[in-house]
Amino acid sequence: MSALTGTTGTTGTTGTTGTTGTTGTTGTSALQNGLSGYSGAISNPMLSWALDGTRREVYERSQVIGPVKQGAHKKALVLPGLDQAEGLSRWQSDVRLRVLAWEIGEGLSFTADVRDAAGRQLDGAELRYRDQPLVRILRPSIQALKGQAAATADEMAQVLNGNELVVNSRLNEIVTQVTPAFAFWSALVPLHPERHKSSFELMQLALELGSSVVLRFKQALQCPRPYELDTRCHPLLLTPAHSSYPSGHSTESTVVSTLLAHLLSDSGADESPDYGPALRRLAQRIAANRVAGGIHYHVDSIAGQLLGEALGAYLVGLCTGTVKADFVVCDGSRADAGTRPTNGEPASRQPLYDVASSVPAAVQPALNEHLAWLWQKARAEWGR
Repeated sequence: MSALTGTTGTTGTTGTTGTTGTTGTTGTSALQNGLSGYSGAISNPMLSWALDGTRREVYERSQVIGPVKQGAHKKALVLPGLDQAEGLSRWQSDVRLRVLAWEIGEGLSFTADVRDAAGRQLDGAELRYRDQPLVRILRPSIQALKGQAAATADEMAQVLNGNELVVNSRLNEIVTQVTPAFAFWSALVPLHPERHKSSFELMQLALELGSSVVLRFKQALQCPRPYELDTRCHPLLLTPAHSSYPSGHSTESTVVSTLLAHLLSDSGADESPDYGPALRRLAQRIAANRVAGGIHYHVDSIAGQLLGEALGAYLVGLCTGTVKADFVVCDGSRADAGTRPTNGEPASRQPLYDVASSVPAAVQPALNEHLAWLWQKARAEWGR
């Protein structure tokens, strides 16, 4: 999704909704003279002059110029305690998201100096929380990637040489899922941007987390794309200019699906039995479409799911203080040309999940009161 693009897209959607709500259908003059012009989103010097003229006429003649006695918002007259989570309710959403993104990253660290029990350096990288291992990803060999590239080419041929209606349907999925799959999540789960504003903010935070972490892994592991290893992989979309492994789409869609599965459960501690399985399959379908489009290998999808489930549990843990994130090892060194994801199965049942190496204790993220505030508001939107 490279979710950096997804982030921009989501912000754009919010902005469009805001503009429509503010201006109605009155056209350019409403844009310039309404809240958009007032905020500086659209430059309108006339509005600044008009505001000053109105101030002189209304306030000065009404003799209300001076210190506020009661105030429109009484809390504004008294300084609150420092860094209270409730203060987030007064900020606009993009500011709130930046504050909370900072909270999510606190305690996370990354290293490409990963060693086994004997002290030998491994061909991979690791994400840690307060120096405790959270996710370790080892990369495949170049021989395995060549075999995976051939498998990607075969997947493309199978998808594109089928029934015309099926082909067109799959192509529509591939193209419309380039940016984050909000429409697909909203169709699967009864989400609506007006009813579930806090839920959408949590989803955006999940995308931010997934994007920043997976891109850091991509930089460390630096695996070539399928079309760099096999000329039959003719991508159906512009291939992003960053490493193939792990898949960003797989990671980000899995983080969001894991988050929603917990958000919609009765307790929040477990995944919803009603939506959890379908949300996982949706994330896997989005990842599979990137393979069918010639952008990724199958092993990219597996690594993305393992990373995404760990990050989703980590995020929910920060919000609740109860959910733990199991240490996950994705051993790409075991991959070969035939390695495929197991559809419908969680990370722990995927081919590259290394059970023997996943020994360290599960990570228990410390409850973050700011994230807990948004989590509780989102839960309330679902009557929880």
